[in-house]
Amino acid sequence: MHWKIPALLNNGKDVSEIFAVKIVLDSHIKAETFRSFLLQLKSLGIKSIILAAPLLTLEKLLKAELTLISLFKDFKISVLFLPDFVRFFASDPVKNRKYLLKSLFCNVHYFKRHQILGFPVFHFWGEKPEIYSLKTPSDLSRICIPMAEDVDSIFLIKHAENGNIDTQIEEITAYFDRQTGTIKDYDAPPDSAAIIVLRAYFFSSNSENRFYLNYFDSSALAALQKQYKQSLDRLPLRIESIFYALDQMFEVTQQINKASYSPSLENVLNGMKKTIAYYYYLNAGHSVDNFFLKIVFKRFFNSVLRSRLEVIAPRVNYLVRVSSSLVDILPLDNQFLLSIDFNRFQINTPYFWQSFGAIKQMAAEGFANNQTEISALFSSLSEPALSAVEHKIYFDLLAQAGATRFWLNVEKIGAHFQLDPDFLQLQIEYLNQLINFLNKGMPTAKILMLMPSLDQDNALYFKSIELLSSSAIQFELISFDQFSSATLCKIEGKHLLFNQKAFDLIILPAIRTIPYRVLKKLFHYFKQGGHIAAFSALPGRVELKEKQKKFKKLKARLWLADEGSNSVSFIQDDSGGKSYFIPHLKELNTFLTFYLQQDIISVEGQNILIKVKETQNFYFIFLTNILKDQTNRFVLKSQLVRQPYEWNFKSREQTPVYYWNTFENVMEIPLKFAPWESRLLLIPKEAPTDNLWHLSFCSSQDFLIDAPDEETFILALAQEQLGPVDVLFENDHDQIATSLMITEQHLPLILPEDHWVLEIDAQKKVIHLQDLELAVDPQTSTISLRNTFMLKQFRPDFEYLLDLGAVLHMCHVRINSKAVGMRWYPPFHFKLSKFLKNGENEIELILSRPRIAGAHVLTPTTGYTLKGPLRIRLYKKFVIKTNV
Repeated sequence: MHWKIPALLNNGKDVSEIFAVKIVLDSHIKAETFRSFLLQLKSLGIKSIILAAPLLTLEKLLKAELTLISLFKDFKISVLFLPDFVRFFASDPVKNRKYLLKSLFCNVHYFKRHQILGFPVFHFWGEKPEIYSLKTPSDLSRICIPMAEDVDSIFLIKHAENGNIDTQIEEITAYFDRQTGTIKDYDAPPDSAAIIVLRAYFFSSNSENRFYLNYFDSSALAALQKQYKQSLDRLPLRIESIFYALDQMFEVTQQINKASYSPSLENVLNGMKKTIAYYYYLNAGHSVDNFFLKIVFKRFFNSVLRSRLEVIAPRVNYLVRVSSSLVDILPLDNQFLLSIDFNRFQINTPYFWQSFGAIKQMAAEGFANNQTEISALFSSLSEPALSAVEHKIYFDLLAQAGATRFWLNVEKIGAHFQLDPDFLQLQIEYLNQLINFLNKGMPTAKILMLMPSLDQDNALYFKSIELLSSSAIQFELISFDQFSSATLCKIEGKHLLFNQKAFDLIILPAIRTIPYRVLKKLFHYFKQGGHIAAFSALPGRVELKEKQKKFKKLKARLWLADEGSNSVSFIQDDSGGKSYFIPHLKELNTFLTFYLQQDIISVEGQNILIKVKETQNFYFIFLTNILKDQTNRFVLKSQLVRQPYEWNFKSREQTPVYYWNTFENVMEIPLKFAPWESRLLLIPKEAPTDNLWHLSFCSSQDFLIDAPDEETFILALAQEQLGPVDVLFENDHDQIATSLMITEQHLPLILPEDHWVLEIDAQKKVIHLQDLELAVDPQTSTISLRNTFMLKQFRPDFEYLLDLGAVLHMCHVRINSKAVGMRWYPPFHFKLSKFLKNGENEIELILSRPRIAGAHVLTPTTGYTLKGPLRIRLYKKFVIKTNV
């Protein structure tokens, strides 16, 4: 019994429900300009807008143009405040400072504002400030600082005649003698100055005197919200939500270095300094971005804030960014965001796939313990340099990752603002197309992949294979010559017949030059309504020079791509044909979103990420072992006792799970996952009419099971331990219990690590596997490793399983010159029984370049390695008949 997989993304939402425009209002905006802009948004079907503006600017705008109030009623409005802190505190400095101080700090008395030499400087101290005035240069050497062992740092503050405090603060800790408590050998003491002493316990996270700056406690935001809410309530608008510009408070733009302070934290420190400045610095004539604050906050972050940050975002160390357009992610309990650096972003580059790796890591590591689903993935589309195609690829990437909200960030609207409605309309139309495309699921038809040559370019061969395999699409490879053949390949309407097999989609690989005869046939197929997809780089030339001009015209109709672009998206042709960019689904869990946790499904085990999606007829259960280097055994439990199935991505069919049992009306499925392995199981809601047999008990944990038909099971037991193995088969009415005896012990055949023939570009040499990383340039696209092993007696009643261990590359295996199979993710197991022979056998491993497009998330960015051990395990086959 088989079913085709239904549409897994069936939210049925129109793009207007998930597409919002963020508008940054300039203080000099003209009401008429803004009004015309809103009318254009309304005509495009936009329903949600985010107004980013100071409160006074918004109030001024509404008072000047009362007709805007009626126009606003057509939108769902959120306000992102860019607070004017100086003006806010200036209204009543004493009251407001007192109002916010307790909310911002846990222990107020450890942080005070103090005037020194007429300039605002912020200090950390205990009950008293340790400030020593210097009236003469000799005073510096006479000062004796008590409890010298507790001193963290000492700063010298000179008179600042020009008001520039940056040049007047110097750290002099290096001149401090901890034995005597005095400052020695400082060459140029000023005539008049002061020194400030900072104690070590101020920066200790274990000290009773520690204090925390509550950036994530939201109490300070609540205080601001209360103040501004009073003004908002007076506005004649319905405000759905209120946000604040958190990039003025805290920002992480690069990977956080957890070991020690690094330059990547500079933005964090700047955000902290800005916060203190806005809250406590009321004199706008002086700067607080000074050397003193940099030293203080650097140490403060390392000792105190770092541990808090790790608690809030557990072990998520890549692509985390908080910005003003994404402030509604707070609180950070079960939501993540993805921000892409477009200076590095390019399709099929390591950065492109690292983005997917980051998403999977967030899902697995951030929520492995509580099994909480990622509820949303937000992004701000604010990079003006992106072309239309790049924006579309960006949408693709986010949608595959599970994005549910897209924001278009429109920069400041002022006197010189000019809206491009065509470009905005293009994005909206594309989002609608994308939603429809994802709602229908991936194509289930067979795909024909064109290749220039199947025997000359191994790198291109493997790359194309990998891209298709990673998207779980069934495909077949043919050469350009085969495609051009009128007898082998025929076009009949929207279908393409190759060797009398029907195909519904043609894939064009990443190539630079395309034969004109191939291009002509492609275009004919396209005009008939056929579907064509292109991967990555588009062909830039045809083989015949005189055809270049015509090629440009054909290319313009086939692909929507900017000049010089190396990416492609899909576009509808008037004739009905469609050419589109296939989403490169590196892992299926980026496609099977969003899942809802179901109480009816549970897991008994650890380090397993489970996602459950309920449809009308099934429960889809996606399981991932988040252990990167360890096999994981666990039990999947279901309140529904139904015949479970596993989804086969290659054949796009489901096959029965043969090993499960019931206990107290609960179905239990014992499972064994390789490191980082993922599988998709299906449990029907309705009870099946077929009375299928299944294995409900096996005393051995190491076995393989298959069923050639509904009445026959082939159980293969590992031959590493002697003795009986008890098994029990059941169906709804009967049981078959038997004991199978393992009488021969066969330990795994360990393949040798030496005398491997390494072949790179037709050059060969003999190496030891431990020297592989040193022997191969990491940039090499493909390598081949060959060796031989002896099989004294081939046993047809045994199953031979090749186990390559923790392979970190896409691996193609050949035995005796015959292709066994290919894997690019764990487990790296291959059945060899059909390929082995008595005596000497040859094994060939073809490894692809690390981190190429679509590679597994664990693939390193360094050189080639085989961690091994490489071994062949033996399993004795037993045939069990259930019709006896």
